Amino acid sequence: MRREFQRHKGFKIPALRQLTQQTVTFAILTETRIHPRDINNRKIKWGLKPILHSLDTEPRGGVAIFAHPEAKLLPGSTRTSATPGHFAAGVVEYHGRKLLVAGIYGDSANNDISSNLIFQELKAELSQLKFLFDVRDVILAGDFNLVRTRADTTSVHNRKPRSMACLEEIIDNNHLQDLAVLHGNLSHTWHRAHNNLQSSRLDMIFTSAHINNLEFRVTPTVFDHSFVSAKFGFAKKQTTPAMKDYILGTDEFIISSYEEMEGILRQYTSPDDNPPHLMTYKMTMIMRDNRPFRSWKKGLLILKRVVPLML
Repeated sequence: MRREFQRHKGFKIPALRQLTQQTVTFAILTETRIHPRDINNRKIKWGLKPILHSLDTEPRGGVAIFAHPEAKLLPGSTRTSATPGHFAAGVVEYHGRKLLVAGIYGDSANNDISSNLIFQELKAELSQLKFLFDVRDVILAGDFNLVRTRADTTSVHNRKPRSMACLEEIIDNNHLQDLAVLHGNLSHTWHRAHNNLQSSRLDMIFTSAHINNLEFRVTPTVFDHSFVSAKFGFAKKQTTPAMKDYILGTDEFIISSYEEMEGILRQYTSPDDNPPHLMTYKMTMIMRDNRPFRSWKKGLLILKRVVPLML
């Protein structure tokens, strides 16, 4: 996309618009050769707007993330690579859900040292954003300019072992799923021009969110890279309903908790020690103040484990 964004004309932008569906929430573009002051004037389709970018006016650089108009970037969450043009990340709120969205354009040179520095920096920024903004769901996508396995390339050489290892650390640390692997579509996404014998799976989409109804496509284009897209829904997490405060005041809970605590205290103490009824009263007050239990039965189970440790 580098010449297209620079001159705002050419055949690639119309092709990109043709591929962009109305349901797109995030579009991550790489090799976006454009000056940062001009990015807001570039439009794709369906009201998608640039919310994150790390741009470079030189070749072999540039990543921009376009988002649905309802996706709001949280203030203070923008992070970009120290070397312009390699990654951009930020925390976005969309339909009441916080998402850490990151786009990457890996080092295209066969230099494992510079490539690894980019991935190490990305790993640190993702960790910091998750901590500062208390966000769990991560979406990471782009042109990584490396492969994960031997099956992902026709080349017999592995020129970026440290970068590959760092990417795997990012995947493990953030509990990411490779959507191509999840869907079973491991088609190569890059083909060398005029040479179909050289190809690799360089463009990938990862997420840590619990998803369902995954649709994943790799569509050949006029670019040397295919158009990689994923459509999915967010699955509802199974949660245990929190205990209501009024349960602590029910006769069933109070009577059962007294009986359980007195039984445990008699088992672990002598009559000369703290009287069972006094210790029972103290434990009941602790329970009322902290309310740590999901249900009264769960509370009693915890009491059986905690009281002996207090004696």
